[in-house]
Amino acid sequence: MERFLLFVALGVSLTFGQGAPATGSLTGRVVDGTTKEGIRKATVYATGEVSSGSQGGVARFQPPTSYSAVTDESGTYRFSGLAPGVYGLRAEKIGYISPLTARGSGPRVAAGEEAKGSDIVLNRHGVISGRVTDADGEPVERVGVWAMPAGRGKSMNARQGMSDDRGEFRIAQLVAGAYKLVAMRPENGFATPVVAAGEAVMLYAPTYFPSVLEAASATAVTVGSGEERTGLEIRLRKSVAVRVAGRVTSDVAGDAPVSLTLQPYQVGGARGGNFMMNTMAGRSTMASGDGRFAIPNVTPGEYILSAGIHRMGTSVSGTMRLRVGQQDLDNVTLALQPLVRVTGRVVAEGGGKLPSGLANVSVRGTDPAIPAGGGAQVKPDGSFVLENLQRTRMTVTPLTPRGWYLKSVSVGGQPQAGLEFDVTGGDAVVELLYSNRPGTVTGTVEGATEGVRVAAVPDGGETGPLFANLYKTGGVVAGQNSFKIEDVPPGNYLLIACVPGLLEALSEPAAWERVKGKAVSVKVEEGGTVTGSPRLISESDLDEK
Repeated sequence: MERFLLFVALGVSLTFGQGAPATGSLTGRVVDGTTKEGIRKATVYATGEVSSGSQGGVARFQPPTSYSAVTDESGTYRFSGLAPGVYGLRAEKIGYISPLTARGSGPRVAAGEEAKGSDIVLNRHGVISGRVTDADGEPVERVGVWAMPAGRGKSMNARQGMSDDRGEFRIAQLVAGAYKLVAMRPENGFATPVVAAGEAVMLYAPTYFPSVLEAASATAVTVGSGEERTGLEIRLRKSVAVRVAGRVTSDVAGDAPVSLTLQPYQVGGARGGNFMMNTMAGRSTMASGDGRFAIPNVTPGEYILSAGIHRMGTSVSGTMRLRVGQQDLDNVTLALQPLVRVTGRVVAEGGGKLPSGLANVSVRGTDPAIPAGGGAQVKPDGSFVLENLQRTRMTVTPLTPRGWYLKSVSVGGQPQAGLEFDVTGGDAVVELLYSNRPGTVTGTVEGATEGVRVAAVPDGGETGPLFANLYKTGGVVAGQNSFKIEDVPPGNYLLIACVPGLLEALSEPAAWERVKGKAVSVKVEEGGTVTGSPRLISESDLDEK
């Protein structure tokens, strides 16, 4: 019995003697981008990319884990008990814009040490407010007003306000930049107004500030960080309303009704678009058993007509763009076709080991106005299957692990242009070739302050920067003015140095014209390092000259 107790005691002693896993801590500050003072009671999130060793000589990483902390009176935050690894930092506070941060772009935490993170700079949000009135200048309530960023690739940041009984609206949480305002009001719950024989139906149409029906004629409203633009008035305009009618065709047997949706092209094209915005601006109807349909009360403009059904084990869908004018459109034909299936494989260049941490593959339609795309998990052997895709041209949106980049896409053994492939003809077999030889961009930014980041943006040539594409960023090291951007795919890039909140504002064409002289062009080679020294861009550079 004594021997047994001695054995148990030794076992307990050995177990506790191993100690807790080695951890580190992380501290830093959250500061106001204008005053440079600390922000109290801001919530900070640290997302870690923690190593779990290697397998077959290839590094492996655990799934990212997030932690939160709140800043004190001086704006200081502190995390303790963190597993060693690289952490991305993000902060949020009411009244401020939270900039996007790339995973694994922050400080490295080591066991038994305290890491110092760069200051997280938050800029106050902008606000646009005003009134919505009718043709007589009287207030109109329950009107949705959206501030849509005026630049290419920024529709995903649209913000909404709603007019009250005084016709007043307020749109907050705006990143500094230029916006076009559009007001939309569903008249009479989409009921058809009664008019005399021969008279045209007139309805409130989506109206842009100051009071125009075409987005191209709208006046952009520029708002700065912490600024509120007030006193803007949108006077709603009416437009003739026509009928869109036609037939839905399909090879799938049966005569069940088909649901159709008609949405404005620009509104439907907002990536991550607002559901209420699409609902207020769109129209829906049901096709009869023979496929015929009619949609009344449609104001002139460009639209997306879509429908889909699942019948007898087969899914079919169809999408088309329509231009609606001043006259009824009665001969529309929308063909529904089976959805497609894409089988694929992820391979490493040169027959090497597959990239670690590649959990899934996702694709989206190249036309952002057409809802299409999907995702699939990558199996251990590198294979994946994408089901129920629309018949359109797709582009791969890669989520690559550190040290890798998606080099090319092939269909049926044939390399494709860029990272795109076409499935309008039906099912396809796709191969994604990854390389572990991305490029690196380094350099310095003269006069850089805390929180400045440098972005390597794919160069769009004469058309301006392709902000809608993926871009890589790197933070400027405090006190050294140096930066390093890793895992950059080969190609031509423009280097932009600014605080994160200004980067999005630069996709507005006019803003880009004013600051493009401060961008630096670099060419990134596979496996190489290129150096550039962009000038720092500030909010004053975006002001009208």
